[in-house]
Amino acid sequence: MEEEVADFFWQVTDYRVEGRCLHELSDIIWLVLCGLLADCEDFEQIYDYACDKHTVRARFLRLPAGIPLVLHVAAGI
Repeated sequence: MEEEVADFFWQVTDYRVEGRCLHELSDIIWLVLCGLLADCEDFEQIYDYACDKHTVRARFLRLPAGIPLVLHVAAGI
């Protein structure tokens, strides 16, 4: 079940300009969703949550440029 949910985010079409984004859209969506389910109220709390949950991140996320900074999550870059 968990892998099915993670695979779903890889199917989302990314319309951002290729080569100008540091983070994969699926990683950002996954981080925001998990943060919201964990009762985070803003992007700073989502970032803090992502920093604390390294075992979950390693299992489901690629994060080639590391954890997106708060401004990157808010801007979707």
